[in-house]
Amino acid sequence: MVELERLIGSLVEQAHAETYRRLASVLTPAVEGQLDALLRVDEAVGRTATAGCCNRPRVAPPLLSAPPSTNGGSYRNSAPTSGT
Repeated sequence: MVELERLIGSLVEQAHAETYRRLASVLTPAVEGQLDALLRVDEAVGRTATAGCCNRPRVAPPLLSAPPSTNGGSYRNSAPTSGT
């Protein structure tokens, strides 16, 4: 088990190093400032700008309503007819 943990740790370090290598050229001071701004807590609302991205709705969204029926209430058979 210890060997597996070492292997996983090594792979995680390699993944971090590779991620940094790929992003280093685009991480200009301006971009770093923009990324840091996303993590700053807005004192007016008490959370970061990205905090809402992780929150799931607390109430299930309403179901889509069925179109008005023209044939006695069956949704499956409510397609418009050609007028005959």
